[in-house]
Amino acid sequence: MRSPLSGYFQSHWSCEDGGPNREQRSQNPSNWWDSGNFASELQAGNFKIQVTSRVLPVATMVVTRDPGELYLLRHNPGDSSPCFVDKLDPITLETIGKSGELPGGPTWPGSIGVHANGYIYVVFGNHLHKLDNNLTLVSSKSLPKESPYNGFIILDNGNIVTKNFGGSRPFHKISPEDRERCQVLLIDPNSLDTIDSVELEEASIARLSANDDNIFIVGDKSLFVIRVDIQGHLSIFKKLTYLNFEGQSYGWDCVVRNNSVWLLDNGDGSEKYNGSLISQGVSKSPLHLVHFDLDQEIVHFEEICGIQNGLIANPPYFDSEASVAIGFDSSNGYLSAFKFDRNNVDSKMPKLWSKKQNHGSHFLKLPNSPLIVTADYDPLEMKEWLVLLDLMTGKEMARIDSTSPLQSVIFPALGFKNDFYWCSFSNVTRVSFEK
Repeated sequence: MRSPLSGYFQSHWSCEDGGPNREQRSQNPSNWWDSGNFASELQAGNFKIQVTSRVLPVATMVVTRDPGELYLLRHNPGDSSPCFVDKLDPITLETIGKSGELPGGPTWPGSIGVHANGYIYVVFGNHLHKLDNNLTLVSSKSLPKESPYNGFIILDNGNIVTKNFGGSRPFHKISPEDRERCQVLLIDPNSLDTIDSVELEEASIARLSANDDNIFIVGDKSLFVIRVDIQGHLSIFKKLTYLNFEGQSYGWDCVVRNNSVWLLDNGDGSEKYNGSLISQGVSKSPLHLVHFDLDQEIVHFEEICGIQNGLIANPPYFDSEASVAIGFDSSNGYLSAFKFDRNNVDSKMPKLWSKKQNHGSHFLKLPNSPLIVTADYDPLEMKEWLVLLDLMTGKEMARIDSTSPLQSVIFPALGFKNDFYWCSFSNVTRVSFEK
């Protein structure tokens, strides 16, 4: 298997989730504490935790380029708004550069990534933009559908893949039968012209994932695997249905590792986000961690907490080294971890731990440690805590005030040196660890 970052700039966090397979960890770890005792030293109080936060409304994610180059994607509030990119000081988070307003379209959080060619690409609304590292606009392209395009991935050969978002948005509720089918576009990064496209028989709400030359798309009923041949043609290679239970609803972004794909179902209701996703679920089937074994074409389900009206808007976490998968339910407020047996993929996965916790965002694995960054939103205090958990035990190792009054449902990122960034729709926060 090739590096999942072959098409990306070789920084430690050049795209959302750290790579198109969405492992939510750095493929090129930065200068992080390399001591195997980081977790125990942290719990013993041997690190000083410093928090810097700025109010930066409607932030989506940060990415890194060369050392010291930190870029933040934001957009204006309201539908059909433009977006823009801020260049931030990586320590103080002060704005040190800014793009002009970039044309957008129907609004849904977009995506920013740094290509192997050094240019910065943005997908937002129904537009694709190419900028240099000084945030000067090089070129733009309108995308064909009057829908938001929720992100993109870069393949090993540098070509860009994006697709339209087929779900409900705030104040734009769409019934399942009226969802727009997913059209996948393969785009040349130089000209921004479309090389090829393919339309699926389903809508897709989730973001794209990729591994080698395979593109993974979670439709509103099935997982699709799309292959790209050497001529640049897209074709549907595999389809596996996961909508099996009465009252179950569509899945979100998937994590890909070797022959396994992981996602969470019951995404219906996420458009009701009101500062958090707590008690916003509508699906009558309990929320599941869904595992696909692609070789045997097996689909396996584990309930997160067994309670109706569950809801998520993001992917699970899968740690390939520990063979541990973590799922969550943002509506009912649960996190659960499962032990995966590679040699017995059709068996029920034992639950390692489960706990009440109001997590809503993507995860972040800290390098050289068993620690994963999670969140716990307090709706009474309107405060989101960042909670560092031991992957294997669920033990809380640190609890940090993010200063955000909103529950994050978006993207964290690893920092340049012993730090990480946390984004919400109100704040960007840097957390650093110093001895």
